[in-house]
Amino acid sequence: MGSGGTKPAKDGSPLMHIAFKVSSYHALREAHDTLIEHGAAIRALRNHASQRSIYFSDPESTPLEFYYEKNPIGRTSPRMTTATMTAHFPSTLWHP
Repeated sequence: MGSGGTKPAKDGSPLMHIAFKVSSYHALREAHDTLIEHGAAIRALRNHASQRSIYFSDPESTPLEFYYEKNPIGRTSPRMTTATMTAHFPSTLWHP
């Protein structure tokens, strides 16, 4: 990568992960449920300032992410707090 760019992954690849934006919080919850149903390796659930993310890996260990972006005024619908995320995504991988 160029100066100031992201460092390569551990395997030397410049690809850190591939992210897929979903249209709603409900869609993020459905994605989570589908990943669990199919036995996907969920790496982390994150409560970022501007979005909520599910990090997981595909069967070939490619790092992937589903994320829901907050609306422009900084709130989501429904409002997502750490308690809300924990209730909807009960996982030991949850880190606020």
